[in-house]
Amino acid sequence: GATLWEPFPLDKPVYPERGAPAIAGGKLFAASIEGVCVCLDALRGTRLWETRLPTPVQVYGAVLPVTIGGGTSGDATIVPDLLLVPATLGEDKSHGAVYVLSAETGQVLREVPLGWRTDTAPTFGEGLAFAHDDAGYLTAFDPATGSIAWQMKADAGFDAAPVYADGGVFSACASGTLYRRNAGTGAIDWQLPVTNAPLSGTPACDGVSVYVPADDGLHVVSASTGRSVRRFGGKRPVRSSPVVTAGGTVFWGATDGAIYGVRGNSPAEPLYDPRTPGAQFTAPIAVADGAIFAAASNGVLFALSHVAPEK
Repeated sequence: GATLWEPFPLDKPVYPERGAPAIAGGKLFAASIEGVCVCLDALRGTRLWETRLPTPVQVYGAVLPVTIGGGTSGDATIVPDLLLVPATLGEDKSHGAVYVLSAETGQVLREVPLGWRTDTAPTFGEGLAFAHDDAGYLTAFDPATGSIAWQMKADAGFDAAPVYADGGVFSACASGTLYRRNAGTGAIDWQLPVTNAPLSGTPACDGVSVYVPADDGLHVVSASTGRSVRRFGGKRPVRSSPVVTAGGTVFWGATDGAIYGVRGNSPAEPLYDPRTPGAQFTAPIAVADGAIFAAASNGVLFALSHVAPEK
């Protein structure tokens, strides 16, 4: 919990609900809400480069470092080739794009236009990037060239980022519908009206199940068949993206101020509740080194012992 380096000053904040920094290859990447992208040495906090995107631009989604030859840079040791930055453009915020930057120098290489504004992070798999927009389109494009591979429309807009897993792209709509599309062609593998409540958080997938945050709890859906498996109800909406550990435990934060965990077919258990009035967990949580890390809306960062619920 010790501070490694002094805070790095940004022109504006990173968007608190959906924006997030990313670490890859020993570098930390972030974009402010006004479109200033920075790359820092992750251990020292020193600036390696800084780039301002063409204005007027607003960045609401998280940035994504990718390696063209090796998929997403989820491993912090993998050196990325590109940085994908979702942006909303124009004075009226009526359209969007994904900017592709060199992860080494910060140079803007290309702008990939989207049909409408975007406020969620892209994802990447099989050499393609995938992005949502508020008009309900999922766009697949090659970040190395900027060429559009395909574009398909859902029944509503998106407040959740797309998720790539095992050759499919999962899209959670504000209408309550969950889609799985073939990553290569965009064809619908299945679609499921999960709930009448909005799906406002980004799902997680472990290859077997999709864990879908919703305003009426956390839903579990079969990744292969699109069938509902179960729902963990809650008193308040779930907006935080869940995390699935290698041991099969699922953790998520909720707007009731508690962090929950479940393993297998066990009931969901509140693992931690700070009992702080007004505190909520809406940002994604992280699990590493035997601990759960969660940032609450009251500005407190929690590090909690990772103890899986009993079977």
